[in-house]
Amino acid sequence: MSVSQSLIQSQTQKVPLLNVSGLSVQFETQLGRVRAADDVSFVLFENETLALVGETGCGKSVVASAVMNLLPQNAAVNGNIEFEGRNLLDLGEEEMAKVRGAKIAIIFQNPSLSLNPVITIGDQIAEMLQVHGKAAGRSQSIEKAAGVLQRLGLGERGQLGMYPFQFSGGMNQRVMIASALVLSPKIIIADEPTKGLDSATAAGTVREMEKMKDLSGAALLLITHDPALVQRIADRVAVMYCGEILEIGPCPEVFHEPLHPYTRALLNCLPERGMHPIPGVSPSMTNPPKGCKFHPRCPKRRAKCSQSPFMKQIKANDTETKSNERWIKCWLY
Repeated sequence: MSVSQSLIQSQTQKVPLLNVSGLSVQFETQLGRVRAADDVSFVLFENETLALVGETGCGKSVVASAVMNLLPQNAAVNGNIEFEGRNLLDLGEEEMAKVRGAKIAIIFQNPSLSLNPVITIGDQIAEMLQVHGKAAGRSQSIEKAAGVLQRLGLGERGQLGMYPFQFSGGMNQRVMIASALVLSPKIIIADEPTKGLDSATAAGTVREMEKMKDLSGAALLLITHDPALVQRIADRVAVMYCGEILEIGPCPEVFHEPLHPYTRALLNCLPERGMHPIPGVSPSMTNPPKGCKFHPRCPKRRAKCSQSPFMKQIKANDTETKSNERWIKCWLY
């Protein structure tokens, strides 16, 4: 039985929307084969927010691109990404185009670059409605676009005719959120929504993400390295390191009682926990360590850590955790 199947069985009261199982992504480059994702497995349930967290470069965004089938041609992909009974990796571009936006939407990390600079805000959102047949004509699609923007605080009619360069970074972020909401998808992927933003704009983005959850009712896959954002809106957390998921669990429990040494080290980097940097450097994605990829930097490493651990479910009575939804990839457990 796969890890993702076990996760579904351990949470039988919930309905899985997305089932990622054994996902591996490699890129052939001039410097060698980059192992960007290695046997990644998780499930995303209805109406929940799952945060995929880790240091920059650990493979989080690659997972998001794999779900959307937006990887470059030099990517070799294995595994399953099951949605509505189909493996998204098996779909052709025509079939996948019907899924993107309409059923699974993505908010990219740089909205100013993701938006078309020569098309007005209103037309960019309205175009999605027309392409997917969700509006009878341009006027109806503009009306629907205006309604979504109004719910996000961009309600002035004149703003529909403005261009992205006329908006601030925070306003463009709201436009991206409106684009994700307008087709009422079942899943929204937010890829580093606060990356590169100043503290005030980042705080505003967090508020917009909370509003988005309330407005849409969609499940949210949050890709981020921002623990403050995770604590505020995530239901569950999957901690990723060097292409692998090392720990999965409910957000409050993972932050209160991190189990994997890497999770503890990552949280200890936070200012409120003393800003203790993780010793050593992140491993090469072209030549990762054998066994547990964190063991060269781990203060609790032992001889067995040179062998690859497996993902194990942690029962509630094994630790202070309150649920049976904790999973960890570590020889200490």
